Amino acid sequence: MYEKFGQFIDGNWSPSSNKETYEVINPATEEVLGHASKATPDDVDRALKSALLEKNSTVAEIKYLKKNCR
Repeated sequence: MYEKFGQFIDGNWSPSSNKETYEVINPATEEVLGHASKATPDDVDRALKSALLEKNSTVAEIKYLKKNCR
């Protein structure tokens, strides 16, 4: 079905920082469908920081638009 999936962080697909993966298994057939990227604590921190920066940017943009576009 697929070979490898990475992590989508900061608008980009990338492997985990330690390059580890795990098997994705179809529970009905026990067939290995592929491998997914195994996130590390550093990967989670990177994703959270990216999400917070995006959220803060969006909040700031919304506040600006509400204030200046009436």
